[in-house]
Amino acid sequence: DVCSSDLYVYQNEITDNIGSSGQEGSGGGIACSGEIQIKNNLIANNKACISSGYVGGGGGVSMQGTDAILEYNIIDNNIASVYGEGRGGGIVFAGHSISYNIISNNLASQMADGYGGGAWSYNAAHCTLGNNTFYHNANKGLGFASGNGSGMYYWYGGYNFKTKNNIFMDHNVSGSDSVAIFSGEALTNNWNNCFYSNGSNYNTNFTSHNDVIANPQLTDPANGIFTLLYNSPCIDADADTMVYNKTTNHNMGWVVDIGANEYTGARVLKSINGIGEYYLGGQVRAKINVKTAGSLSEIDVTVHPGETHTYAPASLQRWYEITSTGSGATFDITLSYKDTELNGEVESDLNLWRWDGASWNGPGLS
Repeated sequence: DVCSSDLYVYQNEITDNIGSSGQEGSGGGIACSGEIQIKNNLIANNKACISSGYVGGGGGVSMQGTDAILEYNIIDNNIASVYGEGRGGGIVFAGHSISYNIISNNLASQMADGYGGGAWSYNAAHCTLGNNTFYHNANKGLGFASGNGSGMYYWYGGYNFKTKNNIFMDHNVSGSDSVAIFSGEALTNNWNNCFYSNGSNYNTNFTSHNDVIANPQLTDPANGIFTLLYNSPCIDADADTMVYNKTTNHNMGWVVDIGANEYTGARVLKSINGIGEYYLGGQVRAKINVKTAGSLSEIDVTVHPGETHTYAPASLQRWYEITSTGSGATFDITLSYKDTELNGEVESDLNLWRWDGASWNGPGLS
């Protein structure tokens, strides 16, 4: 598909297309410019260029408009160029907002120099690359030729270009360079990204702050399931507080998660690294303020929303299981209830009781 300004591309399956078979190709699935919005699409198995010796850019999508938006798409298994130089196996962009996309298993060039397995960009001033999950992309295949940036390659023109809350995972594909982000110029306006299995030199000319350098614990990325598991360090790990609405996002925690999918599960295992406040997202939606750490290393919380505990009064429809690893800690804990779970009780009047296996102890135990 070739498109220009003021268009909306929503909820389509765009698969198995070829951008060019006789010259340079741009955008195997979608090639566009202007103020376009591309949302909630499956863009898979496309090739921007299959011409021998020609450059291909954007195996899945090529979007050149400075106000273009690419959000909530699955961009999977695309190739920028089979035989020639490839740029951006998944996407080429100079857009305004690139957010909440799954960018997986894409390849910049199969047989020649490849730049940016997941994405390639230039002159994306004032653009934000936020809350995307990059998984198992490669800049070049089978060890041929050279290139840079298995996850992403940024060329130039990065004034006020930002990346935040993205996952870059498993770009160490055979033959590729295993670099999550390679930039042609220094990029420093980046924070709260997660990097895992990208080699020891996982970024080049790219500085990010408050990062998670650990396994993001995705459910089953090899089979296309990119949700977070209960023990993911990406849960409530952003710097941005979530704007809370008890009706629409009570099950999404206190803080925005890293990656394309917000966690909504009923259990969170949180690592503890000293005193301070820790957020547990999903349906748990708890805050823990550790005052004395002792040897405390983990807190594991499971919530049972809409349920009454066997040994508890029937007035409250929510109960918690809280366990910890380590000892000698003191902490405050804040738990969240929906109005419908209080059954007329005043939340500020609630007390904490502890079941020791035989009887209830409390109220107000720490």
